Amino acid sequence: MNRPLAQRIFMQPLFDTSAPKMRIDIAINSDLLMKCRPLYISVSAMLEKSFNQHLAEHAASQQFR
Repeated sequence: MNRPLAQRIFMQPLFDTSAPKMRIDIAINSDLLMKCRPLYISVSAMLEKSFNQHLAEHAASQQFR
């Protein structure tokens, strides 16, 4: 089965998922954080998800140039 290029890019890890975690300090809007806490939204998980999405978008845009 021949999948579209964009779909193949998203299937491949764009980073080493087994790499150790690194602690960082960040600043975030306090109201936004307080509204997310009752929903048990993980800041680190959301940040990783966002970074991964941006990497995938960048990789896809590079493939289509």
